[in-house]
Amino acid sequence: MKCEVQTIKALRYRMLKIEGQTYILDISQFIWNLVFPFLIWILPQTIYKVDGEDLNRKLNLPEAAKSKKKKNVSILFTAGIAIFLGNILTDLTDLFTIPSTVFVNKIIAVILLLVLILFQVLFNIKEKNYLFKKLEPKLLTRERIWLRPMSFKHCIYCLFLNFFSMLFFIGSVMIVLDITNILGIVSFLVMGLVFSFIHMLYVPIGQTTVRFMKNR
Repeated sequence: MKCEVQTIKALRYRMLKIEGQTYILDISQFIWNLVFPFLIWILPQTIYKVDGEDLNRKLNLPEAAKSKKKKNVSILFTAGIAIFLGNILTDLTDLFTIPSTVFVNKIIAVILLLVLILFQVLFNIKEKNYLFKKLEPKLLTRERIWLRPMSFKHCIYCLFLNFFSMLFFIGSVMIVLDITNILGIVSFLVMGLVFSFIHMLYVPIGQTTVRFMKNR
């Protein structure tokens, strides 16, 4: 069935309009959605049925809807710039090298990874608190749905971005493990952030198709 996807002020959530009903989708509800975003289209996702009028009033959704194009463009622009910078930084690995041992390099890599994980955890907590402290009393029921890509072009585009962001992130990890390099560290953090947010592009704003797990 047809579904209209709209944005709200919390980036990890989408508002779904299905057959006159309003639902909230948490794109980051499963850890594997971040690591393997294409699973959003394969595995069923949990959505929450909410009071559309109350949601509209509390979160000021009309203004959010007007800025949806700008938000999508900002995410795409940031991802593109980050991938470009990651490529440039990879080519400059001989600069700003800091003498160190393999053991120290591994410690640095672990610390950087923990920083990325901590950032993602804090970001998700903030987003969740922002939404559910306002809407939890209004939650009605839970549903499970299958989401589909908006189009074949959208599917290929997302897979392409995900593949190259993962490739550049792995490359930056190898740089940090091989040599301690300031630019390599920056590349590690930048590409790690890009990779952890790519999954948001898999549920863009617009019209898509969904299917409920059970008869309604």
